[in-house]
Amino acid sequence: MDTARSLTPTTATFIPKDSNSLEQIGALEGVERPDGLAARILVAGRDMVLIEVHKAKGNVDQRHTHDDHESIALLLSGRMEIEIDGESFVANAGDSWIHYPGVPHSSVALEDSVHLEIKSPPRKTWV
Repeated sequence: MDTARSLTPTTATFIPKDSNSLEQIGALEGVERPDGLAARILVAGRDMVLIEVHKAKGNVDQRHTHDDHESIALLLSGRMEIEIDGESFVANAGDSWIHYPGVPHSSVALEDSVHLEIKSPPRKTWV
C-alpha cells in the first residue's frame, strides 16, 4: 500500500461544510490537470472517505484506473459523460455510478458539475 495516498481518519464526529477548504487539483493519479477541477474532503473514516468534487464544463478526466480502492459517486448538479470499462453513460443530477479497483474509467463535464464520491479504502489520488 502507498501510505502517501492513505488518509488519516477525521477525529470529529460532526464536520460543518466550511471546515474543509476546496482544493484545486494540479495532478490526478500523477497526470497533470488543467484548471477546472477541485475537491474537498468532507470526512474520512477508517474504511472510507467522502469527497465533494467540482468540475468546470469541458473538464476531462483521461482514462485511468485505481488499483487500491473502489469509488461510488452521486452527481449533485450538472451533467457528465462517464465511461466505465468501455461503457458510456450521460449522468444527470441524481444519477450515480461505481467503478471497482482496476477498472478503467474516464469522464467529461458537459456542464459545470458537482458530485460526491466515496472511496474505500480512503485514498487521496490528487495533489
